[in-house]
Amino acid sequence: MRHVFISYVRENNSEVLRLRRELEALGITVWLDRTNIAPGQYWEDAIRTAIEEGNGFIACFSEEYAARDTTYMNEELHVAVQQLRRRPQSRAWFIPVLLSGRVPDWEIGSGRTLRSLQWADLSPENWTQGIEAIAHAIRAPVEPLAARCLLVSDGTDYAEDLGRLAASAGYSTETLYADVDDIDALGINVQRPYALVIISRGEHYATSANHAFYSQLLDTVTPSGGVLATPWLGFESQRHRSLRHNLPVSYKQIGFVENATLHLSRTDLLDSKELFAPSFDCQASFELLEPSQGAIVLLNGSYRSATRVINDVPVFAYHSIGERCVYYLNVCQHTCRGWMPSPIRSSPGLDHAMPQVFGWLHRRHGR
Repeated sequence: MRHVFISYVRENNSEVLRLRRELEALGITVWLDRTNIAPGQYWEDAIRTAIEEGNGFIACFSEEYAARDTTYMNEELHVAVQQLRRRPQSRAWFIPVLLSGRVPDWEIGSGRTLRSLQWADLSPENWTQGIEAIAHAIRAPVEPLAARCLLVSDGTDYAEDLGRLAASAGYSTETLYADVDDIDALGINVQRPYALVIISRGEHYATSANHAFYSQLLDTVTPSGGVLATPWLGFESQRHRSLRHNLPVSYKQIGFVENATLHLSRTDLLDSKELFAPSFDCQASFELLEPSQGAIVLLNGSYRSATRVINDVPVFAYHSIGERCVYYLNVCQHTCRGWMPSPIRSSPGLDHAMPQVFGWLHRRHGR
């Protein structure tokens, strides 16, 4: 069993140490800041990680807590409430414990407060029953946490579709609206890595910006995670050497097509046959790319205009970097002339394939 985190104020040391001893006697691992932070660790990072990865969060409220003007326990409560909002309501995770006084009316969202949660009474006369109630709540069957996904969105319907598909596949999806040319201007600070990062940049792009974000892009995913990029990241990465060398596609010469019919054909690889129909059409904007060295292409496209025919445009490809993978889905919703729909909504073949693609991504990067 994973640990449970106990949050408290120093005035309640004796009660908290007793609580720890009795829970550990019942086989429950307890995390306390005074004993579980190793010398040399960044203690704020250690506490945040312990809360986020714990099997439960026990908040010990008391008259001594209420009398405090300031306390780091409030910081721990903020982190825990954020986690509570992301977790299923079907089992207890945040357990208020009352040593004395009352549970505060701390807002937790949707019009509810901490007093909406059933608390455990650890007053002296109810201590034994309280310990039993806490142990029972912690030992309830645990549902696995959904893998985290970050969607960097340009605000288009297409980005919304990608986020919806990730959520349907089982990811816990968070959206960062990067509807600016320079993502760095947003001051992004990714504290915990994601199993999947999706980047939809069709409406906002610049070749001379985003250096800080792109140089850290692979660090925003877990060691076995993935990045799913879409146009115009190929174009935007031309001055970002570290990113350009990790993409599965590259420019032979700069070129793109807007709001046109792309005829798609799967390759002979088994994964391609699992995910895609043999051939179908898609209305989209796309880049005229070629596979990078070592890339695996699962879907190719061809384009025919009044003046030219272009074959073997990689539409879905990926490149492995150790256990990580960078994927490129070479279609997007962008046109400088008027408006166009999301390629997923306007193309039945792509609409049918994409849930299967995200299910496949979740099997590969769902932890």
